[in-house]
Formats: sequence, structure tokens, C-alpha cells
Amino acid sequence: MIPNATLHHVGVATENALLESKHWELFGLRTASDLVFDPAQRVNVLFLSDGRPGGTLIELVEPASADAPVNAILKTQNRFYHVCFEVDDLEQAVRDARSQGALIVQQPVKAAAYPGRRIAWCFTATRNLIELLERERPDER
Repeated sequence: MIPNATLHHVGVATENALLESKHWELFGLRTASDLVFDPAQRVNVLFLSDGRPGGTLIELVEPASADAPVNAILKTQNRFYHVCFEVDDLEQAVRDARSQGALIVQQPVKAAAYPGRRIAWCFTATRNLIELLERERPDER
């Protein structure tokens, strides 16, 4: 178990994040970020929120290049992409995930969408893609 892990956002693959965001308005979600380019994943991301402080976000993930990993998801009927958990200690979370049989597919790197924070990626033993996001420290705001 990863101590103090909290659900941060759910990633949904899409061909066009700005167009897709309009369809989420039905559920009371609004754009909560600019479209952000993530060079590590070769995608553009856009976050949606219901406006509640600390609420779980939806991250719309669109490919920014033909070789973006998210393209594989877009070829399936299921556009669920990943679940992100915010964690206190990213290195320990990676070690804990590995000890539980997760395959670490990306060691901690700077997060394009979260300046000053890092992310890591893993596949669980049941093949779910999980993003681990380093929790923002109050003294770094």
C-alpha cells in the first residue's frame, strides 16, 4: 500500500481535447486549465473540474504526434486511459508499486502540467496504467 495516496484525476483519451471538453459540460464540468503540451508523453492535456476545491479532475489527453503512446488507446473502443494518485513521497511510491508487482514504465520526471512537481508511471499487475503525482508541498506554493 502507498501511504496517503489520494485520487487526483482520471485520464480519458481523445482525438481533440478542446472539442471533447464541450461534451463534459453535460455533467457540470468546465475547463480548469489551458491546453498543456507534455513532451515526455507527446500529448496535449486539458483538465476539467466541477469547481469544488480538492475535487477529482478529468484529464483529456490528445496525441500531439503520431508516435504518442495514447494513440494505442484511441484505437480501442475503451477511451479510459489512466488513473492518477497524488502521493507524499514519489520515490517510495515507486518502490511500493514495484514491490506489489507493478511494472515501472517511467521513473520520476518533471511534470509538464504541474510545474515544480514530478510524475512517474506504472502498470499494475492487472494492466491498469497508473500515474503517480508528487504532492505539492505547502512551503513550495
